[in-house]
Amino acid sequence: RGPETEWQSARAAAQQHDAVAAINAAFFTPEGQPLGLVIENGVRFGAWNRASSLTSGVLVVGRGRPRLLRREGWPLSSEAEQLVQAGPLLLENAGAVPGLSTNPARPRSFLAWDNRHHWAIGFTRSATLAELASALASQPVPGTRFSTALNLDGGRSSDLWVSSTIKGGPVSTRRFWNNPVRNYVLIRKRPQP
Repeated sequence: RGPETEWQSARAAAQQHDAVAAINAAFFTPEGQPLGLVIENGVRFGAWNRASSLTSGVLVVGRGRPRLLRREGWPLSSEAEQLVQAGPLLLENAGAVPGLSTNPARPRSFLAWDNRHHWAIGFTRSATLAELASALASQPVPGTRFSTALNLDGGRSSDLWVSSTIKGGPVSTRRFWNNPVRNYVLIRKRPQP
């Protein structure tokens, strides 16, 4: 738990922002500073981190379009409305990223994308990074071929909430031992034209 933690849970963050789902996002230092770059509504927090595998990927939203990229795939000069640097990447080009850790097994949170229009946010109670990457590479969602997947902060920070307005909801993975976290990825309905 870092200083200035605003929300005690993914549910609280989602409800405050009229979102239909939320999942914990990036890693933070013990002092509560982002381990990498975070951009919220165009405002930058933290700094671009080129050194850590925990910041090897980015979720970036620019011009209303979300994408998952390897850190080197996003030029720092690019405009972004929202950005979260996290990692490691689990999938690239629909295959498991080689060299991922085979221990310890722990709760994990992740994002997956088909490089087009289909996304998944997910949580597993216990997996190594290599196991999670292998499971995602097996393409577990019929009709969708995920190309890129990104690990988010895990362990006691893993927290996924889905509203009852979403098919299969409500879902909450929060446990009594969860830590409050500094930021979340929120899923909101697009405004109707």
